Amino acid sequence: MIGAFDMYYIVFFVVVGGLVHYSRKKAKATSEQAVVTEDFKRFQRSYVVIYLILTMADWMQGPYLYALYDSYGHSAQTIGQLFIAGFGTAALCSTFVGSLADKYGRKRMCQGFCVVL
Repeated sequence: MIGAFDMYYIVFFVVVGGLVHYSRKKAKATSEQAVVTEDFKRFQRSYVVIYLILTMADWMQGPYLYALYDSYGHSAQTIGQLFIAGFGTAALCSTFVGSLADKYGRKRMCQGFCVVL
């Protein structure tokens, strides 16, 4: 039997797949298409694979972080506040960091992130 968590991923992938199909179909219908080389397509495929692996690795740490905070004796409310603070900060800061990346370049911002981290 499929659990709620599994159903979420099934619905997510169906929706994303539908959106990708729709956007490709719409792009083929327009006459203003950019020329995409085979090298660029290869880059896109390798980027998506690496991005998905890293994103899944990041998502896998969530339950363990909850258990870690719980083992330190934090209450469920405090753990929830920690998660909300982290996600809220990321949402607020990403708006400004995105505009900085547009202004100074993504390579320079990635290098800056490595120095700060």
